[in-house]
Amino acid sequence: MQVIRVNYINDQGKVSPNAYTFYSPEEVKVLDVIIIRKHSDGTNQLGIVEEINVDEQEILKFGTGAKTIVGLNK
Repeated sequence: MQVIRVNYINDQGKVSPNAYTFYSPEEVKVLDVIIIRKHSDGTNQLGIVEEINVDEQEILKFGTGAKTIVGLNK
């Protein structure tokens, strides 16, 4: 399982300046567009991979709150 850093893409196609850390069950690469489940309402949102192979310590601090991407946007 990869640990990646992702920026959200909003409905207008703008990329968020803030990056968030996720688990990825599939291999992704920088600039891949992925699907993220929003925690607040359960809908999906797109994100763009900013960094791969992030140190797992970065996500372990979230404990059970750590999130996994839905998958690649194909």
